[in-house]
This record gives sequence, C-alpha cells and structure tokens, in this order.
Amino acid sequence: MDPTGELLAAWVDSARDYAIILVDPEGRVATWNVGAERILGYSESEVIGRSIEIFFTTEDRQKGVPQREMAEATARGRASDDRWHVRKDDSRFWCSGVLMRVRDDSGELRGFVKVMRDLTERKLMEERLRARTEELVAVDRRRNEFLSMLSHELRNPLAPILTGVYILRDLLPSTDSVARETRDMIERQVTVLKRIVDDLLDVSRISLNRIELHPSSIDLVEIASRAIESVRPLIETRRHTLTVTADPASILLSGDPVRLEQAIVALLSNAAKFTDPGGRIGLTLGLEGGKAMVKVQDDGPGLSSEMLERVFEMFVQADQGLARSPGGLGIGLTLARHLVRLHGGTLDGASSGPGQGAVFTIRLPTSVAAEQWREPGADGHAEASRIPAARWTTEGIAAAGRSETQSDINVGDSLGNPPVIRRILLVDDNIDAARSTEILLRRAGYAVELARDGEEALEKAFRLRPNLVILDVGLPRVDGYAVARELRRQTNIPLVALSAYAPEESTSLLFDAYLVKPVEPDELVQVLASRR
Repeated sequence: MDPTGELLAAWVDSARDYAIILVDPEGRVATWNVGAERILGYSESEVIGRSIEIFFTTEDRQKGVPQREMAEATARGRASDDRWHVRKDDSRFWCSGVLMRVRDDSGELRGFVKVMRDLTERKLMEERLRARTEELVAVDRRRNEFLSMLSHELRNPLAPILTGVYILRDLLPSTDSVARETRDMIERQVTVLKRIVDDLLDVSRISLNRIELHPSSIDLVEIASRAIESVRPLIETRRHTLTVTADPASILLSGDPVRLEQAIVALLSNAAKFTDPGGRIGLTLGLEGGKAMVKVQDDGPGLSSEMLERVFEMFVQADQGLARSPGGLGIGLTLARHLVRLHGGTLDGASSGPGQGAVFTIRLPTSVAAEQWREPGADGHAEASRIPAARWTTEGIAAAGRSETQSDINVGDSLGNPPVIRRILLVDDNIDAARSTEILLRRAGYAVELARDGEEALEKAFRLRPNLVILDVGLPRVDGYAVARELRRQTNIPLVALSAYAPEESTSLLFDAYLVKPVEPDELVQVLASRR
C-alpha cells in the first residue's frame, strides 16, 4: 500500500467520532473501525459479515429502508442516512450519515462506504427547542384569544354605563353641581376604560397582522386637534400645561385618520401619565427633512438609554416604583410605533436620562409638499393653523374644545325633526345594554321593540316589519350574522350592527353600518339619522 493509502487507512481505523464501515454489495459489514465500535457498541468480531440492517430500527426494517438506501446509493452514488438507529444494547441514537457507492476501475460495484456520526444530543436539543417554540406559539395564540374575549366581555358592561351617562345628562338638573361633576367623572373614566379595551384588542390584531388601514387624504393638524381633545380630560385632571407649536401650513398626508389619531393620542397619554401633576407637555407639528413631524416632549422622569428602546416592547414599562402609579398596560407605545410603521413612518424616543424628561417623534412621508397645499386667507396669504392657540394651558384646551353646553347634548333634540325611521327592532341578549339603548332611542323619538336572541329577532322582524334593525352579533340560538343573512335574503330592512365584537371585513358587509360597543350615543343617533 502506498504511504497515502496507509495514512488514510490509519485515520479511518482510529477515527473515534465517526463510524466508518465498508459494506459489500449485499449489505454485509466488511470492515469496522474504532469509531463504529464506540458508537454502535459491537466489537469487530461480533459484526463482520452481518447485515447492516441490525443498525436500523424495527420500523425502518419493516418499511424496507435499508434496501431503499442501498438502491439509491447504487443509482445516484450516495444516499443520506439521517434517522434514528439502534445500538447493540437496543438504545437509540440519532445518526447523521451517508452511504456512498464504491466501484472498481472497470465500473463494477464493489460495495459501499457507510459513514455515521452520533448527533443525539443535538437532535434532542432541537426537539426541545421545537417543542418549546410550539408551546410558546400555543401560549401566544391562547393569549390573543384571551385578550380578544376579554375585550368583548369588557365592552358589554361598558356599553350600558356609557349610554346611562348620556341619559343622565338629560335627567340631572344642570344646577346640581355635585351630580354634574359625578356624571362627568364617570364619563371620563368610562372613556379611559374604552380606550384600554380598544388597545387590548389591537394587541391581538398586531400579533395576527390583522390591523387594516383605510387611507384617505388627511390634514395632520386636524388629526392632532382631535387627539388633543381625546386626552384633554387626562391633561386637565393632572393639571398639565400643554404647549402646541404648529406649522401655519396644512400638512397633507395619505393615511388612516383614525389610526394616526390613535398614535398621537398614545404619545400624549404617555406623556400625561408619566409627568408629575402640574408638569409641562409640548406638542410640535411641522415639516422636517421632507417628512411630516409630530413631536411630543415632556419634563417627566425621563428614560435611561436601556429603556429608550425597550419601552416600545409589548407590556414593558419603565420601573417607576410604588411612588408612581400612572396606570396603563405598557402597550400604547407599541401600538403607536406599529401604526406609524404601517404608514411608512418611524417613531423614536430620546431622553437625556432619568429626571430629564423624554421626547417621542413621529416622522411620516407627506403626500403633497406643504407649500402646495396652503389654505389662502382673505388676503391671499396662509391662515394660521386650525389649532386655535399656539400655547394651550388646561383652560385653553377646554376653551378650544367642545364647550360644556356642546358636550351635554340632548338626545331628543339632536335629531331635529321627528325621524322618518319610526320603528326599530333592537336585538341584544345583554339586558342592561338593551334596556339602556332602548331608553336612549325612545327619548330620541323612536318606537322600539326588543328581541333577546336570533330566533326572536327573525320572528319579530318578519311580523312587525320595522324600519330598521339594530343587531348584536353574539346572540344565543341563532347568531347575529345568520340573522343578518336571512333578513338580507328576504327583506330590504336596513341593518346596523351594535356589537362587542370587532368587525371582520367579510361579515361587516352584511350591515349598513357596524358600531362597536361601547358606542358614543350621539354616534348611534347620527347613524340612525343618516338612514332617513
């Protein structure tokens, strides 16, 4: 044997990490190295001349795996051999190996070389990781299902509370300051709860990538004005000074107005929650580097460099200790960043450190340069921003927003003339929600008939022929979607969904309007008015 061949033979014989076996054309073991003895447990004398089938599991032998492996190696030159194998003591190990064809100079098949390596530990680790991944996926799925169901269950009790507050606006005397203050307090807190419930539902939507945008041409300043109005009660309660600086030009974007407002509300709410009472918050709107910019700055506790990125993670909050308990679930900034990214923008945070306040900046692509979309005033020049004041204190916010008189709408008067739609079938299995909505509608001048489940809804709809049906989705016996399909098939009665379930695109098309509990009563009234 030449020196190279002797060196190779010595290496094969001494390789301990690899079983290197020469197999004859019939599949019998011809040579056996030290690695094969270590991995498989057989001595050379015990295995020479025996079929390699002894290394395969009973299941693989019954399936003819050894024969298929040799046939593939004969036809293609090699066959992979990554599977469970059996040692002499019947213990199993995971083999990563290959069976290679050997031919002589004339091309005649002389046998095979089988190379095997024991990778059991790595295989078991992969299986543990796979099992853990599947477990985490299942936990995440159950979490999303729980959050979705929790949102639904919370919406149902919130709906009659919010409707009841609006009814009390009419019934409580305006001169009773204590009753008025109590009613306003309930309304503020229900609004906060409603926003939390909406955020919880959006957590599930983010995880499932189900947040849909409904873009249109919007003015960022108008969106910011609505966001300020939404957080006005929180800012007033904590006695903050809000300073607003806005470019006098309109900033036109292509985006979802509801979702962008939600993102700005999240930043303002975050600043209000984590800034000490009496602190200062700044909101700046403008153009920067060709992009629309929204900047919210506060003089609150600030953030460490480590927390600056972590605060955008789901359910993460800076540790403020027991002295600070601003509330929240740690999802507002996560939602805001996700919504901004859906619009092709960015949301970043900055802070000089603990005690130095924080600033969060949204940057969004603009659809039209501001210079091309300025609104001319009477003299042909650009008017000031639609935000009424450059500097807003809490009193300024109240003055710029709805007045108390505007806020205290009278449900009966809000419709003006008696509605054309006179008879409404209200379908809801939640007694309090149904009763409070019935009171609201009757005070608005409607005749209302109640139904508690899907079967009763269909019976009354066909018998009474109402002008409109307000329909819950989650109904017993026959669900709201089935009711809607049947009514669509047999009647032309307008259908309005009023449900604690968020609308799905495929099913919401069954309805003329889809309202999610708890709905603002004046929004319900406006929807009904549009059905005239």
